[in-house]
Amino acid sequence: MKHRGLWRSGAIYAVLVDIYGQYGRFQNAEECVLALKSEGVQLSANMFCALANGYAQQGLCEQTVKVLQLMETEGIEPNLIMLNLLINAFGIAGRHLEALSIFHYIKEIGISPDVVTYSTLMKAFIRAKKYDQVLGIYEEMQSAGCTPDRKARELLQTALGVLEKRQGRGSKS
Repeated sequence: MKHRGLWRSGAIYAVLVDIYGQYGRFQNAEECVLALKSEGVQLSANMFCALANGYAQQGLCEQTVKVLQLMETEGIEPNLIMLNLLINAFGIAGRHLEALSIFHYIKEIGISPDVVTYSTLMKAFIRAKKYDQVLGIYEEMQSAGCTPDRKARELLQTALGVLEKRQGRGSKS
């Protein structure tokens, strides 16, 4: 990349970090950050989010949390995107209560959850087979003034469909 004059492009590095992270190429977040710094790449919230996303997609919660800690060490405040990635990492790993604690932390620090936050939390509860709690999350999203998108409505329908099937089986017994 240096030969092409692109070696200082943070956007290109962010894309590469995201690609490598999603395919499990980065085993250690600290090593990745050190490598980027040694190349003279200006670290940004987007760069950390790209790295965290790679770990989150694999359900590697501890590495995703480590990226957040490295981000804070660099003096970059966590943003809603990073916190949504944490919810997703815990959800993929089947740890819905930790996902819920990140959700509560978001509200506690004064950030307004967005439709992605709510949908990601709903997905975490669906993965944990806690379908009955998905409706409550959906209702909270609406009462918070957040307009559900197609994905949120699909997640709600998935949960309601499972609950209806359960009730149908329960009444036949």
